[in-house]
Amino acid sequence: MIKKGLLTILATLLILYPLVLALSKGSNIIKSVLCIGLGTILLLYTYSSKHAMLHKFLECVIVGIAAYLLLILPIRIWSGSISCAMEFFVAFALTYLFCCRGEKNGMKPVMSFYAVVISLLFWELPIRAWDFEGSLISFPGFILYLLGAACAWIQFQRRNLLTWGITFLFGIFSLFYAFKGFEYWGNKVIYGTFTGKVERTPLKDYQFLNEKGDTVRLSDWKGKKVLIDCWTKHCGYCYQAMPLVQRLHERYKGGDEVYVTSIFVVYRNEKKEEGAQIVKNEGFSFPVWSIDKTHELLSDLNITGYPCVLLFDEEGCLIFHGSIEGAEELLKEREN
Repeated sequence: MIKKGLLTILATLLILYPLVLALSKGSNIIKSVLCIGLGTILLLYTYSSKHAMLHKFLECVIVGIAAYLLLILPIRIWSGSISCAMEFFVAFALTYLFCCRGEKNGMKPVMSFYAVVISLLFWELPIRAWDFEGSLISFPGFILYLLGAACAWIQFQRRNLLTWGITFLFGIFSLFYAFKGFEYWGNKVIYGTFTGKVERTPLKDYQFLNEKGDTVRLSDWKGKKVLIDCWTKHCGYCYQAMPLVQRLHERYKGGDEVYVTSIFVVYRNEKKEEGAQIVKNEGFSFPVWSIDKTHELLSDLNITGYPCVLLFDEEGCLIFHGSIEGAEELLKEREN
């Protein structure tokens, strides 16, 4: 009775939470949908018969939701590439575990598969329905999760050379995606090409402000390749890319081949000179230019995701639009 009462209180609080948010004028549609959905699932689980199939099914769904929250989401925030591989193997393990437990409780294996899928859709569906384009970067993880669940279900139903082969191939694919495919997909979603290489494109001689507040132009470095790392203050991935930008800056500074710099994009209430101070506080010394979010460079190249690295040739023509790793590879190719 105590457990039932606590679950009822928790479910009620989750369902009422969106109302509290609305009254405080802090309503968030996605958060509200998730709270109401989880509260409803908990209520159904609490008041269904302990021996009913619905109760056992909802128990699997709740465990799947918790596993996704505790295992997948933190890793996705920390590193999107690794989370994609994790999603395949977590879904496989959960489904197989649920199939084994479900069979003992009289639940068909396919119901275990459905439970894992529903636990995935619980988190994914509201976000993707609200902002599908913005969530495209993590869409392969969604597919790999489904594939992991499907492979486990197939393996549980019938283990033979074919099912082992299918599982092995999808497992290898998930690992490949984590270490290389994620970069290709990210380039395609954010920059429009899988590799970041673009057809040599002449552009305007854009103006920027350097750390001293002076105006600089791309043409000031004519005769050199110019690598520009575009970043924003509130972009976590941007800070992860900074050590590589610094390494390239150290490699090419003082030479006549490549000039490495960065552009601090002012999106909120920051001051333009704040970018240079941030880079200094992070322990780096590469140059920092600054522009406003309305700058024509961003609109001309449709730059909406960060970090975004641009590479210009000696004549000021754009030859690369992608990740810092891709830009480094292209520079190495041009050196050979």
